[in-house]
Amino acid sequence: MIAAELPRSTHRGWQETVAIVLLLVGGFIFVFGWLVGVVLLWLSDVWTLRDKLLGTLVVPGGLALPAYLALGFGLSSSTTDCVGQVGGAMTCTTSGGIAGWEQTLIVLAIAAAAVATIAVAVHLARSSRVAG
Repeated sequence: MIAAELPRSTHRGWQETVAIVLLLVGGFIFVFGWLVGVVLLWLSDVWTLRDKLLGTLVVPGGLALPAYLALGFGLSSSTTDCVGQVGGAMTCTTSGGIAGWEQTLIVLAIAAAAVATIAVAVHLARSSRVAG
């Protein structure tokens, strides 16, 4: 029997379950875990080419990417310098940081990346049938 004639698995097994988990949270393991998830995804016969491309290209790194982005933008800060006038009010100026509307866009983009990652994991889980 040649390889092309061998029956292909159409049910999700341990390899596919591990792939989904690693695609979702494997990026927290020095990105190595996510890469292992991608390899397992592509080695599986359960998913279509479209599924494999979604799992690979939608938010590389899984939930680690939006988490690291949130931490990075959360650490950006502004500085405020205040100068007091004799017998008068203080004058303060703020420099650096991100404007309010820009912060909102960044938060929305990070949230969208997290939602997209979870949606792909759910899609992969639903598009593979559990062996039973």
